[in-house]
Amino acid sequence: MEKLYNGVWEVRTNLKDKISRILFTMYEGKMIILHGFIKKTRKTPIDDLNLAIKRMKELKRHTIISKGKFSKSSKTK
Repeated sequence: MEKLYNGVWEVRTNLKDKISRILFTMYEGKMIILHGFIKKTRKTPIDDLNLAIKRMKELKRHTIISKGKFSKSSKTK
């Protein structure tokens, strides 16, 4: 397991001739899978990392809004 970004972790497993990756975050004691993909090389593509970061931020933003910490007028459009 490797930390790729503040709050985003990666788990890798070797398949036959490829590497399977899962990018996830921990939220309220639960593992939330943000993105998964299969590659042949060891380097994590920046586009895949950026997608996981975007999804993590959306998760946190949605959770804050749904818990009533913002009024309807303060939600971003």
